[in-house]
Amino acid sequence: MKCRRAAELISGEFDEGLPFHQRTGLGFHALLCVSCRRYRRQLRAVETAVGEFLAAGAVGPETTLARVSKDQLKAVIQEHLDRGE
Repeated sequence: MKCRRAAELISGEFDEGLPFHQRTGLGFHALLCVSCRRYRRQLRAVETAVGEFLAAGAVGPETTLARVSKDQLKAVIQEHLDRGE
């Protein structure tokens, strides 16, 4: 499996889950590929941070982010990445 396909599957696993054969192939690829492991970790951190950000009521669907909010969101994402989540 090439990294481009792995990146598509990584995104897909966050959106709708993957069938067994794709999870298995992706898992094997991720064992060998540090870049794809990092990409997966980053997406997980972004997903978690955005969820926390939205749960805190900081923004709604029609809200545009102010510079301060963008910086706060970046800080939350970086915190998750630093913790290795």
